[in-house]
Amino acid sequence: MDFEKKIDVFLSHNSADKDWVRELGTKIESEDYGGRKLRVFFDEWDIKPSENIPTKISQALDDSRHMIIVLSPDMVNASWPNAEWTSFYMNDPGGRKGTLIPIMYKNCEIPALLRPISRLDFRDPREFKQEYKKLVTTLKNESLPRTNNSSHTRQIVESIHALDTKDPDTIEERLTSNIYPVLSLPKFIWSSDTAHTSYKPAIEKVSGMGPIPIFMLKDKKLFSFSDLTKPNNPLRQIISLDKIEKFHIKEWQDDEIRSNWFMELLGKCLFYQLRSKGLSYDDKHRRHFFPSHRRGTGELLIEWIPTKRNTKRLLVIAVKNPTTGNVAYWKHHAAKIQFINLNGIPFLQILPGYTFTTDGHNPVDPKRAGKLSSRWMHDEYNSRFIYNLAFWVYFLRTIRFETTLDENKINHISSLEQKNLISIRTGGSNINISTTPMTSDMHVGIESDNHPLENLLENITDELPSLEESEEMAFLTTLDIEEEEEEDEQ
Repeated sequence: MDFEKKIDVFLSHNSADKDWVRELGTKIESEDYGGRKLRVFFDEWDIKPSENIPTKISQALDDSRHMIIVLSPDMVNASWPNAEWTSFYMNDPGGRKGTLIPIMYKNCEIPALLRPISRLDFRDPREFKQEYKKLVTTLKNESLPRTNNSSHTRQIVESIHALDTKDPDTIEERLTSNIYPVLSLPKFIWSSDTAHTSYKPAIEKVSGMGPIPIFMLKDKKLFSFSDLTKPNNPLRQIISLDKIEKFHIKEWQDDEIRSNWFMELLGKCLFYQLRSKGLSYDDKHRRHFFPSHRRGTGELLIEWIPTKRNTKRLLVIAVKNPTTGNVAYWKHHAAKIQFINLNGIPFLQILPGYTFTTDGHNPVDPKRAGKLSSRWMHDEYNSRFIYNLAFWVYFLRTIRFETTLDENKINHISSLEQKNLISIRTGGSNINISTTPMTSDMHVGIESDNHPLENLLENITDELPSLEESEEMAFLTTLDIEEEEEEDEQ
């Protein structure tokens, strides 16, 4: 048994699910383990008033044997629990220690890095007892019970166990993440008093005066990476010129409250950069997506180069009812793109996925979106996930695009100019981000399954849908229509 860690399990969750998570934590702490009770880290119990929250959580992550990730729509769209589990994930990216335990509490889109990990399903209260037993068995490092004790079954189990417990191959393997290091940041944050408390009137006041630097309003103050002392800065029209202050970003990063403000200001710069590239924002799922184009049919195609070959990707597809020919819904390539704070250092995180809309712009309702996501992402394995990451990096580092309309009225996007890094404008110095993701080196693995990143990208193509894919679209659309009719009958 592993008693070196002080905490048996860290409960990573969103506050919207806290009541259910509290009950789960209470039940786990009633379980015996090695002459004591299992210990849970639950923020409500373990962080006292006046204690430093990030420091306490960071220490708990280091001290925990396992992490339970309570998956729900609120959780996957929240920044804080995502920072917790991705930090914990980096301690065992190959999943060999089995320290991460995802559990489904409510229907939601599974984060890409968690899809290969076996999950427990707590969505149906009638299955709670069975799933809870599996969970506690895992936390106690015990074997799951066998339901068939025949000699034939035992032989199969013993054969599988012999294969499963064989020492892994000694090889050098590099695992790729979806986290990208920030290479440089603006050095200073400028501030001054302002009479404005909302953004719309503040922006209206400075519109027409040239490019408006990104800014943030907090506590009757304006904050920006742009130099407020420069005479041509439009923001000078909405601040007190005699109250201008200058802070080094280190001062903010070391402050418990202002470190969150710093990440918020970074996020605003990123948000406006993504909007300037033509992306729309799905606020229900907190992800950016390619909208349908106003000209032609609205479908959007991009030509890009993942490695050496040109390939094509349909960014927006109108999925039609095979019976009537009418558009049932629109499928859009999307991604949750955000800055995350890991141990006081900002990184860019990219989580590829899809958004589904009713008309090319407005997202479908959350229940239907969950069903469509499950269907379209059922085969999104590691190689496809890495390919999607490569596409988003390609798009983000492109400075200028050209859009043309072909004879089939499909809009084509072509890259005209690219940088070798992702550069985000702030109004001051740019935020520069590496196009090479964070990696983790391992010395064990499966020799036949070790594929360099370049080979993975080279062996996947994303051409226009084939006949088989078109038939699958029709099948998925038909299923969706049938389910809607069933719901109407009920």
